[in-house]
Amino acid sequence: MDCKQITDNLFAFHEGTIPHELHYSIEEHLSSCASCAKLNAGFKKYCDLIDIEKEAEPNPFATTRILQHIESAFNRPESRNTPLWLKIMQPVAIAFALMSGILIGSYSAKTRDSSTGHVTAKTEQIQFLKSDFYITEFTDEDRILDLNN
Repeated sequence: MDCKQITDNLFAFHEGTIPHELHYSIEEHLSSCASCAKLNAGFKKYCDLIDIEKEAEPNPFATTRILQHIESAFNRPESRNTPLWLKIMQPVAIAFALMSGILIGSYSAKTRDSSTGHVTAKTEQIQFLKSDFYITEFTDEDRILDLNN
């Protein structure tokens, strides 16, 4: 028997699930090969350690302590109290921002209505480009202006 067969059958050898004649030949090889005997001793130590850990019983109070710690973390009152001035200033700041947005929007709508003369000047420039340079469309980064309309 060679070392490869020993490593392949080592687990079955320790579990006792291999035929008797194969078990005998593995024992014979382990007595003659030092590296396989060292591998077998290490494997036996790990198997013994696993057996010891299987027998160990967990602390019955561990789950109770963990759940109690989680529950206390969620039920803990907030240590940080919000000052009264901050509670009052939040709605005031929101109302101010809302009013500023309304005023800016109405101001920009008024200036857009007064700039209709500016729009006709752009239309004249577009007509000039269409007729003199035979340009039919402008391409911008985010839109295409078709001049045939």
